[in-house]
Parts: sequence; C-alpha cells; structure tokens
Amino acid sequence: MHRGEVDSLRKRASEFLYESESAFKSGRYNLACFLSDQAVQLYIKSALLELVGDYPRTHSIRMLLNEILKCKPSTELEGLIHEDRAGISSLEDAYIMARDSAREYDREDAEALIALAKKIIGNIGRLLGDELHGHPQAEG
Repeated sequence: MHRGEVDSLRKRASEFLYESESAFKSGRYNLACFLSDQAVQLYIKSALLELVGDYPRTHSIRMLLNEILKCKPSTELEGLIHEDRAGISSLEDAYIMARDSAREYDREDAEALIALAKKIIGNIGRLLGDELHGHPQAEG
C-alpha cells in the first residue's frame, strides 16, 4: 500500500468537500457541484489505493464504485449505487457541466450533490473503518 499517497488523496478529498460547502454558502453553486464530484472521486481513489494498491484513471464515479465492490463487497454500497443512480449520474455530470458548459446549477442542485457526496464518502468510510469519514455526520 502507498500510505503517503492514500493520506494525500484522502486529505484532498476532505479539502474539496469542505470547499464545496464553502462555495455553497457563498452562492457559488456551479463550483460547489464540481468540488463535490472531485471530493468523491478522490476519496474513492484513496480507498482503492488502500485496498488494491492502484485505481483506474477515470472520472467515472460509477466505475470507481464498482471497483470498490469488486474488492470489498457491501450490500449497503450496492444499495446506495442502485437507489442513488440518478444522483450519481448528476454528480458525474458536474465534473464537465459545471466547468465547460452553459448549464447553471442552482441551490437545490448543489445541496443535493453535496449531500450525496457526503453519503458516498461516509458509506465507503464505514466500509474501510475510516473513523473520520465513516462517522454518521459525514453523511449530511
């Protein structure tokens, strides 16, 4: 395992999540959505690095979540992926749409994506035994 890189990615994930909430509070909803996606991507990649020593070079949250399930099966995570399929798709879209398109995210969009980011990170945190990110408050 690459502990230093795991810790670095996890720290960045926390920073992105914190900054997404800050952007939300100041009405910068596009940025809040983009940063929420980034937080989830980085957290999942840190988990995969911890579990298997590598992660796919992709921005697809669904693909990354499925990689987690391959090495660490979880009915809770499977349920989250199934129940929040549309939300996960929206979170993935924010990676491109919040930066490179004319689409404008609003308060409700940002609030939903931040909550979903916290839910995904909290779920994986519990799966890994990551006390900070698996804490119920991390779910939003």
